[in-house]
This record gives sequence, C-alpha cells and structure tokens, in this order.
Amino acid sequence: YTHSQFQNVYGKIPPIVYINPEDALRENIEENQIVTLFNNLGSIALKVKTRNVVPHGNLLVAKLVNGINGNPINSLTSCEKQQIGNGPIFNSTIVKIRKLQKDE
Repeated sequence: YTHSQFQNVYGKIPPIVYINPEDALRENIEENQIVTLFNNLGSIALKVKTRNVVPHGNLLVAKLVNGINGNPINSLTSCEKQQIGNGPIFNSTIVKIRKLQKDE
C-alpha cells in the first residue's frame, strides 16, 4: 500500500499508461495522446507515455490510478480469482486500446 498511502503528501498518481513504442506506432498512437483502455467490464482514459522497457503486447498502469474520465483502473478488472492460488486476477486483465473518442 506504500504506493498509494502517501497521495496526500506526494500528490495523486498521474493517469498514465505506458506502452512499447513499436506497439504505439502500430496502433497509430503518439506520446502524450489521450487514449481509452477498455474491455467488457469498463473503460478508463489515460495519457500515453512510450517506454522501451514495456514488453510488446503489454500495457503498464500504476495501481489505484483514476483515469482522466474519473474511472478507476479497477473498473477493468474482474472479481474472479486466478485458477492458481485463488489470487486476484488483475495481472491477467485483457484490454484494448484506442484513441479517445470525442463522445467519451
């Protein structure tokens, strides 16, 4: 909980999604552009930062972040448990990414 317990001291966690630069290029997404991450459970709007350390096909978002649209990152995660160990399934969450639409 250290990551979020000092938000009142250090400020809120910025609404950023990190993506591999090659994946961003393939999706026609640019640095600092606002995008929507979405799945059948919900959506969240975040600002894009490209980083080579993010593996291809993956996105990285800080835990407990709220999106630009106010939606929490957990709106994308299921309440189901992982098959192995009955742990939370947030590390197995699948989303799609698109440029933010004007009506979002």
